[in-house]
Amino acid sequence: MNIIYLVHGIPVFKPAIKKLMRIFPFIITLILSLSLCISCQPVPAEENNHKSGERFTYEVELAGYEFGQHDEKGAINFEDFIKAFNEFPWGEQVEKANQTQKVSPTLSVNDNQKEEVFWVSAAGSKNDFDYLIGHTFVKEDVNSQSSPKKKWVVIHWAENKEAVAYCFKLFFEGRTAKLRDHYSTMDKYGEMEAKN
Repeated sequence: MNIIYLVHGIPVFKPAIKKLMRIFPFIITLILSLSLCISCQPVPAEENNHKSGERFTYEVELAGYEFGQHDEKGAINFEDFIKAFNEFPWGEQVEKANQTQKVSPTLSVNDNQKEEVFWVSAAGSKNDFDYLIGHTFVKEDVNSQSSPKKKWVVIHWAENKEAVAYCFKLFFEGRTAKLRDHYSTMDKYGEMEAKN
């Protein structure tokens, strides 16, 4: 049976504690970054800067950036995203994040039709880091009469690059139920309301 621990109010399953302790400095950074949620908010189609009306766009947060700072990269498809993901200097970026103690390196894909975001980040050390994946979406809150819909973010540990790639494949295919089923089998980091 997995024992759940609470770390800063976020439940963490026992198998994740070892990983958690190794990357604890990044957890605080990640939580602060997510609470600002600038890169985690999809841009509504009517407001998006991409006049072409592309369904998927992506952003990059590099280590050393200030909270909420990101580079908009424009329209993207699955194949080009995986190429960018594989070519991204994860180890060097994780090392720089350790030195600067600012944001963790993150690649985010916005689904401008569904107003959802799926992202991957990394933390650890240059030669030994782990991937975290996050999914930001609108969630119905049946207990709230004043705000029945909330932006919600769910974060899981990804076992390896292949697991990350498979999740993004499902995201680009619009197979949200299958995506949620798949990442729910991974060690959970946490979930929380995404702050505007």
